[in-house]
Amino acid sequence: MQLIEEKAGRETFDAFLRTYFDEHAFKSMTTDGFVTYLHDRLLKPNNIDLDVAEWIDGAGLPANAIEPQSDSFMKVEAEVGNWGKGTAAAQLNTQGWTTFHWMHFLRSLPADLRIEQLTDTDKAFGFTASGNAEVLSAWLEGVHPE
Repeated sequence: MQLIEEKAGRETFDAFLRTYFDEHAFKSMTTDGFVTYLHDRLLKPNNIDLDVAEWIDGAGLPANAIEPQSDSFMKVEAEVGNWGKGTAAAQLNTQGWTTFHWMHFLRSLPADLRIEQLTDTDKAFGFTASGNAEVLSAWLEGVHPE
């Protein structure tokens, strides 16, 4: 939606959202109905040419989407890099990590891990005994010892 914000302005976009939610609170809406509403209330009045179908029906992010960046995930990736260079798992800077950080960490680990690396990582962070189903699932899905 950043493309719309850039072309219509943040205030216009925020007003569109507020009006939409005010008019449709506790009501159902179809995709086709929303697309019509979007065109009639935001895109046409602001001369915005946007291929809405590409956003709704296309695979992945559309070509005109701004690639999302996360400073938080970059820090996780830096720790994955440190781990890959030999830093013991227990020495990684993971203070304050949330479920999403751990899931990103686990999904960023290389697929060809040795059993010693897996054991060290599990010992440091207790993934196998995790009470968090998302973290446990990411751990178990990523464990591929040879």
